[in-house]
Amino acid sequence: MPHSPSSTIGLAPAAFWALLIWSFIGLTPLAKGQVELEGTTWAQRLLRSFSSDWNELSSERESLPGELVGLPEVPTAYQGGSGGMFGMWYVDTENKPLKSLSIRVMWDEAEWVDFVSLVPARSAASQGGEWEYGVPESFEIELLDRNGDAIATIAQEEGANRRLVRRGFPFTYSLDAPVKAHGALVRSRGISRRMVAGETRFYLAWAELFAFAGEYNVAEGATVELVEDRPTYETWYWNDQYLVDSQTPLGLPEIPSKNLRHVGWLSQARHSEDDSIFVTLELPEAKQVNGLRLFPARRPAGEVIPGFALPQRFYLSAIDENGKEVRVLDRTSTDASNPGQNPVTYRFPSVRASKFRLECVKIWKRYPHYPAFIAFSEVQLLEGETCLSKGAKVRTSDGETELASVGNLFWSPRGLTNGAGPSGALVARREWLELLQRRNEVETRMRYLELRMGAMEHRWEAVVLYSVSGFGVIALVFLIVLPIRYRRIQKTMLSDLRHRIANDLHDEVGANLSSIAGTSELLEEMTGDSSPKQRELMADIRRTARKTAQETRRLIGFLERRELEGSVEEHLRQAARTMLKGIDYRFEEGEWEAFESWPQRRKWDLLLFFKEVLHNIVKHSAARSVSIEIKDLGKAGLLLRVVDDGKGISGGRMPRHLKERSKRLRALLSISSRKGGGTEVRLTIPRKKQFLWILK
Repeated sequence: MPHSPSSTIGLAPAAFWALLIWSFIGLTPLAKGQVELEGTTWAQRLLRSFSSDWNELSSERESLPGELVGLPEVPTAYQGGSGGMFGMWYVDTENKPLKSLSIRVMWDEAEWVDFVSLVPARSAASQGGEWEYGVPESFEIELLDRNGDAIATIAQEEGANRRLVRRGFPFTYSLDAPVKAHGALVRSRGISRRMVAGETRFYLAWAELFAFAGEYNVAEGATVELVEDRPTYETWYWNDQYLVDSQTPLGLPEIPSKNLRHVGWLSQARHSEDDSIFVTLELPEAKQVNGLRLFPARRPAGEVIPGFALPQRFYLSAIDENGKEVRVLDRTSTDASNPGQNPVTYRFPSVRASKFRLECVKIWKRYPHYPAFIAFSEVQLLEGETCLSKGAKVRTSDGETELASVGNLFWSPRGLTNGAGPSGALVARREWLELLQRRNEVETRMRYLELRMGAMEHRWEAVVLYSVSGFGVIALVFLIVLPIRYRRIQKTMLSDLRHRIANDLHDEVGANLSSIAGTSELLEEMTGDSSPKQRELMADIRRTARKTAQETRRLIGFLERRELEGSVEEHLRQAARTMLKGIDYRFEEGEWEAFESWPQRRKWDLLLFFKEVLHNIVKHSAARSVSIEIKDLGKAGLLLRVVDDGKGISGGRMPRHLKERSKRLRALLSISSRKGGGTEVRLTIPRKKQFLWILK
């Protein structure tokens, strides 16, 4: 069966609606990378399928975390200790910005320097703990001779304050060949600036400068001065000399270890901070010792307490073979400053012995009602930078009692000489800085790859998004244009169809009806002696044919012009006069004006419905009288009511044609009928389109 033009063309809007919905609902999340499957976005899945560059970057990125295993980490918690060197200056009197500032560091003797590290500062916890605080735009480091003249430039760093990973990693530089130097100069350019109380202030800060000759930090305790004549900012946290005190915000020089068991030693509680506690270290044999290094412990749980439980005052004695003690280090006159989570090194004249006693005469007590005790993660006896006490026997004033820490960790005297800190194996400061630099390189590479992959992902998302958007716009344009064109084509086709029907009615039906009327007249003339009954029947045939021809011409006119000639009231009254011959009918007073604003199509449907009702009355009801009423119901609509006194509708079934006509009018049809009691037809036509009809 062939499709009608309307059904074929009608598929197009539905197809485009489906296309548009699929475009915006199905593909837009894809373009935005929001649909995730197996932990990846759709954009990433597309890149994996179609981009070899992405796969190479992704493969390298996935392999890098393995390189971080065994590397030290930069702690995120505040580590205490000194902040370093800091300066803050206002704009010059000439309102010119500070272009550069230079810091000169001079040590006592010329040394062969082969490794230099500059550690960024971190603001104090009270100032927010900002990483890389006061780092300039660029800087350079020069090694100096005795006169302060440059003999080698070892670093020229650009974009120092714009590193991909800004977490306080030190700037480290290994020299190809050692340089014999008497000092170093750090020249900073592009000084950081901030608005403070409406004023522009420039600030520069560095936490620590290391200059190594082998394992020895020759910069420790050196003289620091600002080359430019500008005062620096000094507080308990900031001081020029703090630049070379070996304290950094990076914590202890240790490498994380999962096999750690003993994290140091924690004494038993004492009532008073003046109670004495001792620790004795016994070497396998007598050795020359000229230094003591104490490593702070870490609180077992909770927040980090910098310098946790380090003694306030103490002294170190060397014990000879006869048990005689010689005090080689005395720190009993003043309280020691809190180094935070930094190892503290004390130097003394070299002494040869195998047994040393650390006597703590003023121990740690945080609050008046808090117990007093001490703790270390490691205690080292040194010859230069070489640790002599690893694995040494340890005795304490508390015996060899072990205390449980957290998890499977313990406080134990053995933890003082096991070469481990609270998190892992302790390493030399230089090695630790080199490992931190390696971690920085790996993390920087990871960040670089992530940025490149993110940029590729965003580009692909943008391409897909723009493609989908463009496709959607095109679909939307077609969705707007096609229905208009479709309606125009449909109107043209319907107009052509009406014109053909009208022509066919005029040419065939009209001509035939006229022929019937003419033939009936001719027959009446030829049968002049026929009976009155025959003449009456032929007259009825002639009148019916002419009336039908007249109605056909009216229908043709409606099909061609799509409008009724005259008012709705005239057509309804004419239909009643024509169809209800021999039946007494009357029109109740009605409100006909409401119909005149209707579309012509709706007027025609009402007329056809009315004629169908009258046809059913004439054909089936045997009624003697009919009442016709038109009433305006306000917002409820218009009411057409037709009542007859006929024999009613058999079985109460609704005539099919009435049902179809009421549907076309979107009207509420109600038919009430009783056998032998007549029929009432009520058609309620809404002012707005509705799709409701009922049968009572």
